[in-house]
Amino acid sequence: MLIFLLIILKEPNMPEADCSCAPSSQCKCNEMGLTSIPENLPTSIKLLNLASNQITTIQKGSFQKLPMLVYLNLCGNKITMIQAGTFQNLPRLNKLLLHKNQITTIQRHAFRNLPRLEKLFLSHNKIQLVNFANLPRLAQLYLDNNNITAITSHTFENLPRLQVLDLRYNELSPDNM
Repeated sequence: MLIFLLIILKEPNMPEADCSCAPSSQCKCNEMGLTSIPENLPTSIKLLNLASNQITTIQKGSFQKLPMLVYLNLCGNKITMIQAGTFQNLPRLNKLLLHKNQITTIQRHAFRNLPRLEKLFLSHNKIQLVNFANLPRLAQLYLDNNNITAITSHTFENLPRLQVLDLRYNELSPDNM
């Protein structure tokens, strides 16, 4: 009877992370119904695709064992918040895709210590306030189709290489810029 209960009570919404990881540098974990970031990923991967899953939260340090990561795709999930420290120990991360989620809050310093980040996609979320200070290589920032209501003088502080900033389809008016 006890064994039967253990089988029934096993978490049904947590599929095993059996991502397709190429020996060289890629892990494709997209469209697997994952509800969290897999923990057993090879530390040498450079590309991680977690798109179109059921991920709602990202624990602080979820990626800290992946220092070689250059490309991270988390689009099409159900993420609601980006915490400070979420992307710590990703010194090589170049491209981060977070579009088509349900992000409402990005904590201050959420993107801290990403010295090589050049492209950040946050389109089609529910973001209201933003602060992207100290991303020295950021060249492209996509914030279109959000609920951003105001831009302050510190919103885009110390982004010396920013070339593309997409703020279309937000709640901005000349009075709050």
